[in-house]
Amino acid sequence: MAGMKEKMVKIRIPRTKADQEDVFVSVNLSTYAIKRGVEVEVPESVAEVLRHQEEMLEQIMLFDEAHQKYEGERLLPFFEGGNTVKIMEAIQGVDALLHNTYGQDQKIKWLSVLDSMVKRTVIDTHEGADSVNFTKYDDSTDINTVLLIPEPFDEAYPLWLEAKIHYYNGEYDKYNNATEAFNTFFAAFKNEYNRQHMPIGKKFQYF
Repeated sequence: MAGMKEKMVKIRIPRTKADQEDVFVSVNLSTYAIKRGVEVEVPESVAEVLRHQEEMLEQIMLFDEAHQKYEGERLLPFFEGGNTVKIMEAIQGVDALLHNTYGQDQKIKWLSVLDSMVKRTVIDTHEGADSVNFTKYDDSTDINTVLLIPEPFDEAYPLWLEAKIHYYNGEYDKYNNATEAFNTFFAAFKNEYNRQHMPIGKKFQYF
């Protein structure tokens, strides 16, 4: 119904020694400054963005803990049969969270753009790139094809699709939020890949 006010919900963002600054969230062309340590009422869409951010940060924290536990060991089985998401699963992931009218073929093309970037800017700049086969995805690609970014960073795929949907819907604040979340996972993936693979042409001096 036009003009209907959005439902308000109560939230409280903890204040810690490390985090005392206000939290800023942009939704639907409006920016909200939320104080830590006090209970406030915010639109439900703002609470949903904050919940999504918390889930993302929790996954990153769990990865960091695992990284510290197994420091010095090979942590992730990159492209060697490890847990990775398939095209179908990435599409189902975004469709379950975000109602949209974009078809499977369009989402496959968007995923192809992302994995082309992964192959060109991450994999091909390191030794062992020849062992990773990649052909651009289209409407003839098997939807059970395994994508290139493995766990625990594969949340990047639905976030990438979400960002694309918001962009083409003209919802630029939502696009910015989804892109920021995507960049967090993509940067963590690149850092871990760099840790496990020698960059091409890089030489080291040993003492």
